[in-house]
Parts: sequence; C-alpha cells; structure tokens
Amino acid sequence: MPATTGPLHTRRALVAGTATKYALLVLSIATGAFLMPFTVAHLGRAQYGLWMLVASMTTYFQLLDIGYGNGVVRHLVEADARGDSSEVNRIASTFVCVYAGIGAVALLAGTVLVWLVVPSFPRLSAAEVHTAQMVLAILALRVAVGFPMTVFGAVTNARQGFVLNNVVAIAVV
Repeated sequence: MPATTGPLHTRRALVAGTATKYALLVLSIATGAFLMPFTVAHLGRAQYGLWMLVASMTTYFQLLDIGYGNGVVRHLVEADARGDSSEVNRIASTFVCVYAGIGAVALLAGTVLVWLVVPSFPRLSAAEVHTAQMVLAILALRVAVGFPMTVFGAVTNARQGFVLNNVVAIAVV
C-alpha cells in the first residue's frame, strides 16, 4: 500500500489538519488582540465602533452559503474517489457559478445596506455616513468576490489538503 493512502496516512492527515486549524485559530485571536489597541489608537473609538458596526453587517452574508460548502466537498470527494476528473471539473465549475450567483445576491444586499440602511443610522454625521457607506461597499464587494473563490479551497479540502489550506490561511493572517 502506498504511503499516501491507508489508515495511517488518514490519521496523520487528520491530526495535522486539526493541529494547523488550531494554530490558525490561536494566531487569529492573538493577531486580533494585538491589533485592536493599535487600531483603536489610530482610528479613535468612534471610528473603530463605526468600522465594527459596518463589518459586522457583512458577517451575516456568510449565511447565504446555506451548506453548499460542505456539499461541494462531499461531491468532489465522491467524484475524485471514482477517478472521474471530468465530473470533478463539472462539479467545481457548477459551484463556481452557484457561488457567483450567491455573490451577486450578497452584493445586491450590500448595495441596499449602503444606500438605504446606513443613512438611517442614528447620530452619525454626514462624513461618518459617507465613511460607513464606503467601508460597507468595499466589504460587500470582497464578500461577493470571495464566494466563488471558496470553491478552490473546497477542491483542496476534498483532496485532503486541509494542512495546505490552513498553512495558506496562517500565512495570510
């Protein structure tokens, strides 16, 4: 049996994937805790609060995934196990299109938030409303573009590349 298959390889991949996931979590928390005072000092409390309010609004866009992330990995694993590369390509292409549609919905929702919700925030000056609108527009665009990009991570995860995905995320953090 080759070294890249079997229960021992699976166990090692699971342990390494779990370890790197926890390393990513610890690094993310530590980075956030380290950067928060720096960010507050440079933005000020009011601007930091405005940033957090706007950023938290885009967090809810992730709910639009409705479980497709797990589904794409499952279908990719099944097609990959059969050695059907055309099926893997079909599934990946289909989900890129599905996620592009979800990204378009997220962008539309972000646009509604930018033009209808943000101006109705109480006690914000015109300059703060403009800043909030710009930040929200940028974050909504990032989320919209990010949705179809998740398929590439799903392909890596389907091929048991958890460690690779986690190492890339650690490097980004």
